[in-house]
Amino acid sequence: MLVPGLLQTESYAREVNVIGRETDPETIDQRVSARMTRQEVLRRKPTPLRMHAILSEASVRTEVGGPDVLREQLDHLVTLSRLSNVTIQVLRFEAGAHLADSSGFALLSFERDEPPLGYIETLAGELFLESSRDLARLAAAYDNLKTLAMSPAESIRFIKELSKHGT
Repeated sequence: MLVPGLLQTESYAREVNVIGRETDPETIDQRVSARMTRQEVLRRKPTPLRMHAILSEASVRTEVGGPDVLREQLDHLVTLSRLSNVTIQVLRFEAGAHLADSSGFALLSFERDEPPLGYIETLAGELFLESSRDLARLAAAYDNLKTLAMSPAESIRFIKELSKHGT
């Protein structure tokens, strides 16, 4: 339902923390600052993190912090998509039910022959998946979502239209 943290603007990230029912301004500032610092991996030299995000249509239509915050967030996604290491696809509502309907997930691949890792956020906490069976299920879901989602070029055109004309 939300844009992933590595792709969030500062305003959007701040609103996400407020939604999380955090009320202490200092804690919110620390969390937002940490999120902004983590995003530096997308632009680090010489090897930036490669990210392929498949965003639900709901995540690019749901207002977080109001229309101006959402518009800024959408414009930020367009800007990030211009980085050679960032790919963004949008999974339209019309794609129908799919393997990841129940929750979002991340499939993390590492260099230096380290095994991949699955990551799922839940209301009860984070789950890290390491078994080959679990990773195969996540990889199958990811491959399925890539084919169901709009192409990267179509996705960015869609996001630009949402930004220009509202959700």
